[in-house]
Amino acid sequence: GEVIGRMEKLARDCPLLAYLGDDQFLAPLSDVSESEGAAWAERLRKAFAESSLEVEGHEFQLTASFGVASSDGAALDAAQLVDHALHAQQAAKSSGRNCVVRYSQLRVDESWWNALAAPGKLFEGTRAADVMIHTDIVLNPDDSVHQAQRLFQQTDLELIPVVDVHGCLVGCVTPMDLVAARPTSSIQELVHHDMPQLDEEALFTQVMEFFATDPGPVCVVQNQRPIGLLTHQCLTALSRPLDQSEFAPAVTDDATSNYLLI
Repeated sequence: GEVIGRMEKLARDCPLLAYLGDDQFLAPLSDVSESEGAAWAERLRKAFAESSLEVEGHEFQLTASFGVASSDGAALDAAQLVDHALHAQQAAKSSGRNCVVRYSQLRVDESWWNALAAPGKLFEGTRAADVMIHTDIVLNPDDSVHQAQRLFQQTDLELIPVVDVHGCLVGCVTPMDLVAARPTSSIQELVHHDMPQLDEEALFTQVMEFFATDPGPVCVVQNQRPIGLLTHQCLTALSRPLDQSEFAPAVTDDATSNYLLI
């Protein structure tokens, strides 16, 4: 009851304030644009954010999530306007609550996502450096087999780049190269000089073209110096669905209110 009273007081310039249930309120505003309605909602949002509610000696911070919708000259009935406001209000809650979202923003976002998901567009600006496994672990030609074995044990890498005295890529070694190697062997005796490489600025399409004909892995270089590795596994991970359990748990508000403005 006290929360409703505060709402009525803060929204006293609105001719009608209807309670829809589930902590949702409807505030119809006449002869205002969507941007004007959003400004009105932002004023109320700030007022709520600056207030608190005391219940049985415990103080709760109040917040409100607002969804704003307007016909903007379109032939929409009341039910459609309320539905648009509901979508906007749900977006406000999903965006962390305590904010104002206009329905027109959702329409822009939908168009943007449709354009992004068009064939060939999703990874249009993605470079090899964006999807590689970053590593600064390298071997020198004079390093020993023991040093290489220790690095492989510590990193679990599929291969380690080998560089010259200037830090430029000359090849690579793999764990299999070390199995039959003599303990006194140097990396220079084991290095594969045909190590595939891609420049860090190589486009994602070039990366996929490479892996279509070569199983990899491939070394990503910057000015001929190795900065990372690309494998089938790291590319496959790009399409792996994410599970909610992989993210930090959401923090819910104890006292919130949701406005639908039309």
